[in-house]
Amino acid sequence: MPVLDVFVTVIALVGPFVAGAMVGYWLRGGRVQVMLALTIGVLLTLAGLGIWYMDAPTSAARCYECSEYWGRWMDETIFTVWLPLTLFLWSAGVAAGSSKQQRPRPHSRATA
Repeated sequence: MPVLDVFVTVIALVGPFVAGAMVGYWLRGGRVQVMLALTIGVLLTLAGLGIWYMDAPTSAARCYECSEYWGRWMDETIFTVWLPLTLFLWSAGVAAGSSKQQRPRPHSRATA
């Protein structure tokens, strides 16, 4: 397996979790913030799928183990592995990041 493939695989697996954890930590709070963080993950995943779609060939000649999706020839792994795994890792990252609570600040008394 070439080094670039390993690098892309690690980024594809670690990236959504870390990014989801960072967004979840940044937006931690109530249900609305968590739902916003999850929505951001869904939109980013759909954007990634759109990029893959636009890059996919329109004929089967350039793609060997592909199936046709919406007029483009794409690898089935994108839909069966990448899409659900990305959504799951983003959601797990959001859950991990939003579970971190802020430490309360100590109350300081003003001295006269």
